[in-house]
Amino acid sequence: MYIARSEETGGYVAAKMIKLVDEEGKPDARGLASYANEAAIIRAAKGPANVIELYDAIQTPHYGYLFMEQATYGSMRSYFAKNGPLHEQVVKHLFRQLLAAINVSISINVAKTQY
Repeated sequence: MYIARSEETGGYVAAKMIKLVDEEGKPDARGLASYANEAAIIRAAKGPANVIELYDAIQTPHYGYLFMEQATYGSMRSYFAKNGPLHEQVVKHLFRQLLAAINVSISINVAKTQY
């Protein structure tokens, strides 16, 4: 992952680069599938405020680039490390967001429930 600056807005975005060719420069089926699947999943999850938005997907002969909303608070781990123990209300809010993201994943068949 990289941080890039949008020419349109001047704001920062997250940029993911996925290699689409093997070491010999030939198309890599796994890289192509990974790029296509990840872009499709993020597009399908569009909607809820707690799911990262895909702004653009660009494919060149050797790489696929996904430009996404930047998660400004970073990972949950870094958030907890920076802020220490959280108040119950904050934990409830984060837990609701996590459950909403899981529900979106289930609704677009990215994850499934096990009974």
